[in-house]
Amino acid sequence: TGRPEWNNFPFNVLFMNYAIKDGQHITGTALYEPDFYTYRKDGHLSLMRYHNVYGGECYLIIAYDEKNKRYHGKKYVNGKSVGSADGGNDWKNFFIHLTMMGLVADEQCRMETEK
Repeated sequence: TGRPEWNNFPFNVLFMNYAIKDGQHITGTALYEPDFYTYRKDGHLSLMRYHNVYGGECYLIIAYDEKNKRYHGKKYVNGKSVGSADGGNDWKNFFIHLTMMGLVADEQCRMETEK
């Protein structure tokens, strides 16, 4: 990313749902990318907002507590909180908990159908 203060943040976050309807495989994905200009540091807490590349008022707020080495993330759709996750210094475990909610109603996403 080019700036050391961003090293604790992921380059992007992907949410996905998968279903089979009428014999067709349907996949929905929502990709969130960082808004680097929103990065801020408040004491030992660093925060950044991520936007949904497919639009809408869909975004994430990811915080990293440098002192306690813990992550916190919240997901918003249409400006309303739809889920959150907390985790220790292991980004992978935090990421799993954050993304396991998948897509939610009214979240902008890309839909793909294959037979």
